[in-house]
Amino acid sequence: AAFFSGYAPLEPTPPGVAEIFERDADYDDDFADVRGQELAKRAMVIAAADAPGFDSLRSRPAWITGFEHRIDSIRLGSRDLTTSPSAAAAGQAAGAASVDTAELHAPFTHQEIILKDALGLGDEVTINPSGGALCGNPMFASGLIRIGEAAKRIWAGDSDRALGHATSGPALQQNLVCVMEGR
Repeated sequence: AAFFSGYAPLEPTPPGVAEIFERDADYDDDFADVRGQELAKRAMVIAAADAPGFDSLRSRPAWITGFEHRIDSIRLGSRDLTTSPSAAAAGQAAGAASVDTAELHAPFTHQEIILKDALGLGDEVTINPSGGALCGNPMFASGLIRIGEAAKRIWAGDSDRALGHATSGPALQQNLVCVMEGR
């Protein structure tokens, strides 16, 4: 903030990627149980868990245990629009089974039904306790908001295992599933 106010100079910092990897090459935690795209999530989780003061940020963090993105054909005539194979595949790869809360990015009512079926979410799962995308659907942010809302349920202690979902493209063409747990 001091730089933007003109009170302090901003010193250039040369990128030292090799130094960062050497310095942070030994980890106490093993995140091999994170399903889906292990390397991408591992880097994200370790970066957050290794941040100074991380333990003081939340008494109950939402740990990402699964993260997957899948895509169906963009050609509407080449797929059954009453199902979502990409959501089903992403959910299975991310470990969507046995969640107790799901925040689904379903900007149309029928999409919630399709997603609930594709992800195997039973009646015991609380769906969109925030109201979901039907209450507000800001372009390019609604999926991230769904993930944040799922994390908030874990932080508050209302959920032990939550799913955040994001979609893009025509008729649920792209689906991202993020599964989190409170530990």
